[in-house]
Amino acid sequence: MIEFDLPARTYHENGAQIATAFREVCDWLKSLGVFSASNRFSTYLKIFDNFESEAPYALQSDENFRNYVVVQGEVTELIRIRKWLDSLDSEDYLNQLKKVTSGKPFASQANADPARDFTFELSIAARFLAAGYPVDVTGMADTIAHVGPYKIYVECKRIQSPSKVLKRIKEAQKQIGVRLSADASSKSRGLVACKISEVLNPALTTPIYSNASRFRHESEKSLKAYIRENEENLKKHTAKKQLGILFENNINGVVYDESSLNPEPKIINCRGATLYCHKLGSEDTNLVHNMAPKLASQGVL
Repeated sequence: MIEFDLPARTYHENGAQIATAFREVCDWLKSLGVFSASNRFSTYLKIFDNFESEAPYALQSDENFRNYVVVQGEVTELIRIRKWLDSLDSEDYLNQLKKVTSGKPFASQANADPARDFTFELSIAARFLAAGYPVDVTGMADTIAHVGPYKIYVECKRIQSPSKVLKRIKEAQKQIGVRLSADASSKSRGLVACKISEVLNPALTTPIYSNASRFRHESEKSLKAYIRENEENLKKHTAKKQLGILFENNINGVVYDESSLNPEPKIINCRGATLYCHKLGSEDTNLVHNMAPKLASQGVL
């Protein structure tokens, strides 16, 4: 087994700048014809507006505060997608955006949530673009990334139930296998990307820690623990010309240090990721060694 922890970096952004960037994204979506008064980001825009007009009273209830933290996480995801995918010009991408903006506000464990599934797919495309790798989102796979001479077919699965993780990985590997069979190139590869945030945090709690490093540590620790607990089954899920499984854990929470002179809450979005590989040859090991660190670049603005 090989684990590549994507080296985490901490980005500090001003809340007012995030709000401004979000409004710009909403205007951008309107210009594309994929923003309406009934979609979830319209609801989030109202939450931002209410917070600014009613602060410091807007977040005095636990529910309002939790909702605002969750909204910040989803908003930063959309800002990141716009930042990196804005240059793409394809009907498939526009159709993806339409699906991303649909869906109900606030994630729920109980319901299927295709809008957030599509958001994860585009966020993985954005992750590769931020690393400097061109992508296609043309429907041949969730994402096709071009890493030097290699073409990597990426299938993305956002998984909510622990009992479905291995099943969904197997589905993704089968989908990739079909792509690779149709592509005779010796430089084509596959990669499964799995978001397991809700598997690791089924209650969808909002954690509070004293500093950002603690969030990073907890995200990495939970990913490593999951992989080790499930390694016997994971190592059975290997396939020819497939690089492995990128596990992502996205945590929305609050940094609050009561011991500081002027304590005030800071909202944090932590996107931890670990790339699990098993039985790679030397060529693919070198590819992953070079690619994995670059996939950690996740600045918002």
